[in-house]
Amino acid sequence: MYLSKSDVLSVLIAIAIFGGSVSAQQHTLSESFPKAFEQVIKADFSDEEFENFFSKYSNVIDADDGVAKALSGSERPDKSLYPLYDFKSSKLYQDNIDKLLVSANPNLRLLAVKLIGASGDISREDALLTKLAIEDKPGIVVWAGMSLMELKTNHTTELFDFLVKYEDFGDAHMIPFYFGLDRNSIQKTAYERIDSKNDKAKILAAQALSVTEPNAKTEQILKQAVDNWDVKIKGYAISSINELRIGNLLRILQPLVNVPETRGISLAALANSPTETDRKYVIGIAEEQQTISLDILNALFYSKNIENLKYWLRSLYSKKIPADYDIYINEQPLLESDELLPDLHRALQKVTDPKILAQLVEALRGRTDDESISIVVSLLTHADQSVRYFAASVAKDNPSGKLNEPSIKELIEKNLKN
Repeated sequence: MYLSKSDVLSVLIAIAIFGGSVSAQQHTLSESFPKAFEQVIKADFSDEEFENFFSKYSNVIDADDGVAKALSGSERPDKSLYPLYDFKSSKLYQDNIDKLLVSANPNLRLLAVKLIGASGDISREDALLTKLAIEDKPGIVVWAGMSLMELKTNHTTELFDFLVKYEDFGDAHMIPFYFGLDRNSIQKTAYERIDSKNDKAKILAAQALSVTEPNAKTEQILKQAVDNWDVKIKGYAISSINELRIGNLLRILQPLVNVPETRGISLAALANSPTETDRKYVIGIAEEQQTISLDILNALFYSKNIENLKYWLRSLYSKKIPADYDIYINEQPLLESDELLPDLHRALQKVTDPKILAQLVEALRGRTDDESISIVVSLLTHADQSVRYFAASVAKDNPSGKLNEPSIKELIEKNLKN
């Protein structure tokens, strides 16, 4: 699984939405936490009681959107992002935190490493780094790493090695937090680790470079990876090349277009390349196909090259499209650009597949020009119910006066109800 910038953004957006929904509860729990903490460290709690405590206060002691809101940054997060920021200055915290870190009770050690992150206690970064090195309980090690990332530490190499050992790359939860650390530090670490003999280290190094500023060294390293790595992991290097929009790819990627494991991502990187020869290679494949393939459609659609989007829109009505092809307009913001509007209008007038048409009309949301309004109105009486519904959804909140005519408003309401 290739973790692209869009993947990272999706995770961060989901975390941020969740974080907002619990903020009020978080404030209440923060106020009651000191008393509960005092009871926990004095009482002989059972594992079950600790589990209940950790569950009740998870919104204040577990790493959340605080570290993930910023995609990048070398500065420490604002204190408002730490639920227990003020608690760390209390005598109760200061008198006990170091004792808890070395407690014989693993539940108390776990509590300590979580508290350091939740309180923004940057003075104990070294203590967390020590935990990464010597702690024998994997769960505590994981939370020590999470707290270091919550503190926006610059110890990216130690955390890189930690992620290689403890992260599940097939279901990555911690990597987005790592990518929120200082980008220059991440890049330096990636350079140091990309030649590792460990495949997971190679993969993480390549993916880490995708969130750093592109330069000649990064380009050279990633292209060498494509040339030299095992085909099973080449795709991760190609994915980063795609994200960074590195050019002059035909020599290294043309052979990989014919390899099933790397075909899709190679086509995507070629389509996204700023080099016209690379882009035209993908268009050339599309021109030869009677039914345009899903991998070509996806390479064109997700590209940041406006000419590819024009070709993609034209293909929706001029070529055969796979029956199972779905589009998600919100995944391509370029469709909202003024430059693409004439091509979008043409496609909406010529596309016959109702499933495609229903999604495509979403790209006209907020448009008030005469042509856009005319197309939306025409789709309100389309034979397909889903097309009528989405057209009505787009029309409902549109400020255009033409959509306030009684007959049009009646059609909008009718289609939304149905």
